[in-house]
Amino acid sequence: MKWVLAMDTKEGYRRWLLVLVVVYVLLSIAVFSTYGVRIVNDSHRYLKYAQRLSEGFYIEPHNVWYFSYVLFVYGVRLLVPGTLATGVVIGQYLLGLLALVALTDAGRRLYDSNRAGIAVGFVYCVFVELTFWHSYVLCESLYVSGVCFLLWSAVRLEHRRS
Repeated sequence: MKWVLAMDTKEGYRRWLLVLVVVYVLLSIAVFSTYGVRIVNDSHRYLKYAQRLSEGFYIEPHNVWYFSYVLFVYGVRLLVPGTLATGVVIGQYLLGLLALVALTDAGRRLYDSNRAGIAVGFVYCVFVELTFWHSYVLCESLYVSGVCFLLWSAVRLEHRRS
């Protein structure tokens, strides 16, 4: 029980980060088991566009705003041939996990406090709607993860300057 309070040490921070990762993974398994792969209106457009990219590079004017997501879907298609939508959703859950770690580290660095970082990660974990979006073949999941990575990068860059 002593380790619960030892959040201010490097080892304590790593233990709490591991707890957050386990909570996120368990929550993700529960959400994926309940909702599975969700394909809705725009999902078909992204999947078809990614398939057509294998015939040659081009940018559809209507989908220019979603091109980074289509590239993500295309990359998953190259890495995991076969069940494309399932691979995309699993990739989104994995990116969400990396986003959790990045956001926790950003909070720790920004406030110069392990407790603040763990608190930020905890809020990310318990806001289940973020995890819910990973089940959809939509760009929102990639957007949220991208914002976490950008925040982490900005905080790291600012700390290197000072």
